This record gives sequence, C-alpha cells and structure tokens, in this order.
Amino acid sequence: MGEKRRRALARKYDAPLMVITSLLLIAGVVLVFSASWPEGISKHDNGYFFITKHIKNLILGLIAMVFCMKFDYRYYKKLDKLIIAVALFSYALLFTRFGDSRLGSSRWVQLPGFSFMPSDIMKVAAVFALANLLSGNRKYKKDFTKGTLPIIIYIAIPVGLIVIKDFGSAAVLGISLMVMAIIDGLNLAHLVPMAGFFSLLVAFALNSERFGYRIKRLNVFLDPFSDLSDKGWQLGNSLLSLALGGVKGVGLGKGMHKYTYIPHVYNDFIFSVAGEEFGFIGATSIIVLFLAFVQRGFTIGLKCKDKYGKLVAIGLTTMIAIQAFLNIMVSIGAAPVTGITLPFISYGGTSLIINMACAGVLLNISKNNKQRR
Repeated sequence: MGEKRRRALARKYDAPLMVITSLLLIAGVVLVFSASWPEGISKHDNGYFFITKHIKNLILGLIAMVFCMKFDYRYYKKLDKLIIAVALFSYALLFTRFGDSRLGSSRWVQLPGFSFMPSDIMKVAAVFALANLLSGNRKYKKDFTKGTLPIIIYIAIPVGLIVIKDFGSAAVLGISLMVMAIIDGLNLAHLVPMAGFFSLLVAFALNSERFGYRIKRLNVFLDPFSDLSDKGWQLGNSLLSLALGGVKGVGLGKGMHKYTYIPHVYNDFIFSVAGEEFGFIGATSIIVLFLAFVQRGFTIGLKCKDKYGKLVAIGLTTMIAIQAFLNIMVSIGAAPVTGITLPFISYGGTSLIINMACAGVLLNISKNNKQRR
C-alpha cells in the first residue's frame, strides 16, 4: 500500500482504531500459532493445522470488516427486522439436529462444511435492535411503564434466550445493553427492578439442574487448587503459566503449559500463553491495546451526532470490551470459567469474523463523523 493510500485511509477512517485492531490481529496470529502447535501435531499430525484454519477465518473476517467499513451504518436501522429474523433463525437451529455439543456445552450449530455460534450473531443483532428503539421518539424516557419497560423487554428477550445455552455470552450482552440504556439517559431509579429481574435470572440459572455445572465452576474459581487434577486443572495451570512467565516471559514457542496442561489453550486461555511466553510485559501490552480500543470506540460513539450511530458504537465497543476483560479475568483467576474467547486474538471462526465486522462498523461510523465536520 502506497503512502498516499495510507494517508487517504487515515483521513477517511479512524486511524488509531485501525492500527489497534491490526496489532491485536497480529498478536492473535502469533499466539494461536504458538499455542496450537502441540495439539496440531498430536491430533492431526500437522502443527500448522489450526493456524491455517485461523488465517482462513482471518481472511473472511477482513472481507467482513472491509464490507462493514464501506456499508453505511444507517442502513442497519432499515434492516433491523431482517437482522433480528436471521439471529432468531440461527439460534433456533441450536434446538434442532444441527445443534452440536462440545466440551459439555451446546453452543454450536453444525452445518455441512462449517459450524458457528448463534450467540455471537444474537449479541450484535440485540445491539442494533436496542439502538433502534432508543434512537426513536423517547418522550416517555422517564416513565417506567412507557419508557423503561420496553427497554427491559428488549434486553430480557435476547439475554433470556442466550442464557439457556451460553451463560457467559448472556452476561456480556446484558451488561452491554445496560450500558447503552444508561448512556441514553435511563432513569437510574428504574435500575432497581431491572437489577432484581437479572438477580432472579442468575439465581434460577445457578440453581437449575440444567445449570448445575455453574456451581462447580464457581467452587473451582474460589479455590482452583482444591481440585487441580480435575475441575481446577485449566484455571490452576493458567495461573501457574502466568507465574512462570515472569516479567519478560520464557520466549515465543517455549511455553510448556500448552503441552496438554491447558486443554484447547488457543481458545479460552490464550492470554495465559501470552503471559508465559511474553511475560508481564506482553500480557500488559495486550491489556493496554484493549483499553486503547475501548477509548477509540467510545470516542467515535460520543462524537457521533446521529443518536443511532452513537448507541451502536457504544454497544459494540462495550460488548468487545466486556468479552476481552472477562476472558482476561478468567485467565488470572479473577472470574469463574465462562468459555468466552479473547476478541481478535483467540482461535475461532464466528467470534473472530463477527468482532472484525464490528470493528468495521465502528470505522464506518468514524468515517461518517469526519464527513459531517
């Protein structure tokens, strides 16, 4: 890419966000390659097995990102019903023969040739839907029945659907939608009944036999070394790998805990690989990049004169931020294991492509912000 082309892109889009996203994606390629090599050799006799698939998904993600950069975000408002229909249809597939259970969790839909997680699509659709509602005529904003209740319904339906199959994604979405509502000026006094509703939802999920494994995960979180040979294996070894990394790390490819110590380490616990191989410096650099991403995303949203664009930017940024910091908190033992991946970095298909598309939407909003100046 020529110098003129780079300058044109920087003038057209938010250059810092493009750089931050690129650095996170590069870190992802490096870490997935290192983390997945042992399992690629042992299970597929090919150390490049997972990184090859990851790069293919990355290319698809780049296509989605460029498309969303070019596609005027305001058209999503007109396509609101179609987006919701696609999300609901994809989620309904979980309850058919296409629903696929992996590692004790039924979150995937397996179709001929590919699989995906419907919750990733549902989260984005819910952000667009709530932004559409909040950007409409909100003269009843301070009234609970006519103002807050519709918001509760818009939040409760997608969160309630997702929590059936994916508690972690439901938490990410619930927090993201709440932030959008608060930014829009939700009457904070109305948060009490909303908090009560979500407390009941969490209590139900934890006490239901269907979600009994959540209690086990909570116990492991409280004391991961009490059952290091079984339920605490992942978390305990994640903490050990971070400790072994020290300040500078043991070096790229030299980490030991990816060798069966942490199953599927290239997914949920890839931050542990970063900490072990690149040390405190590498792990902190990733955190700083995500903080910078959040700062740019919120800046784009708050600068947007269009209320719909503002809320979409805030919602998507919050969703990526909560997912990132929840994943990191799990890796350092500050939160129970959730199965949430690290955006832009973890190995994965749907999550990587959707997050890159979200970055594209943010860049399109930034483009429209600059054009209005």
